[in-house]
Amino acid sequence: MDEARPGTGQPRRRVRTRVKICGAALASLFALACGELAARVVYPTLNPRRHFRPGIYRADPKALWVHLPNYAGVCANYYEDVPVHTNSLGLRGPEPGADDARAPLRVLCLGDSNTFGLRVGDEETFPACLRRLLAAQGVRAAVWNTGHCGYDTEQERVMLERFAPRLHPQVVVLYWLQNDLLRSADLPVQVVDGYLVENRAAYERFRREVLEGSWRTASRLATLVSIKWRGWRHDRKLAHRLARDARNSTDPKAYARNFADVRALVERARALGARVVVVAHSAKRDLLNGRRNPTVARFESDVRALGVPLVSNFEVYAPHLRDGPPLYVRRDDAHPTGRGHALTAEAVLPHLLSEESGKKAAGR
Repeated sequence: MDEARPGTGQPRRRVRTRVKICGAALASLFALACGELAARVVYPTLNPRRHFRPGIYRADPKALWVHLPNYAGVCANYYEDVPVHTNSLGLRGPEPGADDARAPLRVLCLGDSNTFGLRVGDEETFPACLRRLLAAQGVRAAVWNTGHCGYDTEQERVMLERFAPRLHPQVVVLYWLQNDLLRSADLPVQVVDGYLVENRAAYERFRREVLEGSWRTASRLATLVSIKWRGWRHDRKLAHRLARDARNSTDPKAYARNFADVRALVERARALGARVVVVAHSAKRDLLNGRRNPTVARFESDVRALGVPLVSNFEVYAPHLRDGPPLYVRRDDAHPTGRGHALTAEAVLPHLLSEESGKKAAGR
């Protein structure tokens, strides 16, 4: 048997080690390249920005924030970009016509992000659905969407005072959600670059990494990993926030204060010559549990006691929760999809048609 030459064993082992390292590195690069390719094929619109792009807000002395007029941009979610437009009044929807204030039926919709239609298209919001349903019934109507993300009842009353004298609504539709018990004036929210910002330092990091670009946004795979990580953190923060909001929204003082705001809004709308219809929204978790939230149930009872027509989304959504397309947007417990908005509009429609029928009867 031949003997190995002295001094040759160690270099050979080093060569084999280097070959293994290079092979592992090449395999890793190949796997990353395949992952990048797969991410680009499977997620062609993957986007890490959970903001409107560009910013949609400006500060307002009374309402705290409002939309920029004539805005054209997108609501950039993780998996899709939804186009968003506002008219010259800063409202989502078509430009007001010269004859809108004299239309036979005029409807002013008040609310927060559910009225605005966060994460759905301009024509999927429930005010837009109402406009189409009324047109299909042969009713010439003007429907305005004054919804703003994050609004509470006080801010919605500001919208009523601001637009009612100009638009002369005959019906006011108030979309209520349990988090309306949380007052926007108590939150550390400021408008920065057109965005609503609670933590200025966190926003500055977001702007550097995402808006100004970084290696993570250049790579689709890195973006996907970042999204999964951010999503996990978001879910944890959301769980804590929901728990906090649940505690605050069951506070009897907070409820009494909010319902006083609702009563004042109803009385003001009536003083302006408008009827009020209230939509009470329920979270997805309540529908899945099959139990109405106690605070929402109390609100619905109190609204009926005021003699105000009520649409309960718990009752509207329950028969359709497990059949057909989803009613709530992905990874969201509160915001309806286009289908959810359409169902709400269908439930509100009879109250508007009764207003139109009453006008015709009075005219005769």
